[in-house]
Amino acid sequence: MSVDEGADERMSVKIVLDDSLADELRAQARVEQQSVETLAQELLAEAVRQRGRFAAWDRRNQRRVELIRKSTRRGLSAAEQAELDGLQAELDERLGHWDDELLGELSGLEQAVESL
Repeated sequence: MSVDEGADERMSVKIVLDDSLADELRAQARVEQQSVETLAQELLAEAVRQRGRFAAWDRRNQRRVELIRKSTRRGLSAAEQAELDGLQAELDERLGHWDDELLGELSGLEQAVESL
């Protein structure tokens, strides 16, 4: 990989892709009617942002676990309980789509059982 940082705060990076990934990237760029370079930049930017969000959530989730453990041993202060409630609400929001999917599957199973 070569890296060339210019004065305009941009960095040039050469990335070598295997043929199948390069073909997928070209095909997707054609579908989206944009250059391969533009699509690659967009995808990489989103991946970097997503990775940052995951890392930030991992830290918050670790704090959530610490607060849960503390609550079972000594109890929490009002501020800690409010923090835990906020972290639990964030987790509920993050997992909400899975709840919806599982409820949909459960509904399908219930219908299948009723038809037996």
